[in-house]
Amino acid sequence: LYISLLVAAVATPALGRSPEKAWRKFVSAENDYTCFFPGNWHPLPPDQGNLNVVSFPLSRRLRGSIVPYGGAQIFIAQRPDDVTDIESWIRHDRFSADQMSRTRIVLERASPKQPLQLIEVISDWGESGSRFEDVNCYFEISGHFFKGSLSYWKDDPKSREYLAVLHKIVESVRVSGEASQ
Repeated sequence: LYISLLVAAVATPALGRSPEKAWRKFVSAENDYTCFFPGNWHPLPPDQGNLNVVSFPLSRRLRGSIVPYGGAQIFIAQRPDDVTDIESWIRHDRFSADQMSRTRIVLERASPKQPLQLIEVISDWGESGSRFEDVNCYFEISGHFFKGSLSYWKDDPKSREYLAVLHKIVESVRVSGEASQ
């Protein structure tokens, strides 16, 4: 199976807090959605054609766990075939971790200019001394279901920064044929 990944450098100041840093465009393998990610994040091989990026050079990856302390991983996934709505997807994920919170939040998409409602589930997992925190944002755009996932070491001082990046990536998701305003 050959999966192509198109990553192009583009300046998108509206997506980042630092306009001097370019964001790059990701096009899914099946060309059914696009999104942007920070230019200083590094793409991993696409997971079933979906976006998968890390905040650190790939040479820093750890054995057994991809994310080193002080690093984060974000991926965007499309719904599994056996999931019919967001609630069933959350149940389908069956968090083996300790679910810490579940919140409905609204993000503002720039184009088309409209609110994006999502359910954010935060959980932590791991063993003593190596605890991780996951943030999963479930959302729907034009009948397409997505999950934006963020993983990082629990108590990482950059956790708010990582969450802001996840939210900006989620806001940037566009499905093929979606009208811009």
